[in-house]
Amino acid sequence: MALNEQQKARLALAGRLRELADHSSESELRNDLSRSYYSLFHASLVLLGRDWIRHENLPNQLDQIYPALGRTVEELSKLRERADYEPDFVTREFSGDLDLFRAKTADWLEQGRTAYERLLEEIEKRVS
Repeated sequence: MALNEQQKARLALAGRLRELADHSSESELRNDLSRSYYSLFHASLVLLGRDWIRHENLPNQLDQIYPALGRTVEELSKLRERADYEPDFVTREFSGDLDLFRAKTADWLEQGRTAYERLLEEIEKRVS
């Protein structure tokens, strides 16, 4: 069956809608990495009792409390910077393979979720 132009356009739209529904478009994945980092940043400020800290200083501050947390935040901070500011990030680091980027992003987001939960545990200890 040959598709007419309207059907091709409809399928292209369906694909873009599916990406949005699955939160799996490149731009959404980049946004997810950024938001994951910023959830850690703001929770870290609470843990550290600070109103602000330079992003590059945050991992060292967290290292004093829980070294693995500092390393995770540092890694996610670097990812956030690449996702936010490097237009060729996916092309360069994943050869443009969006499926590979999706899989790796899922891993990074899980690391962020685990680090966030660890931050909340540390905050709870200090509040109790």
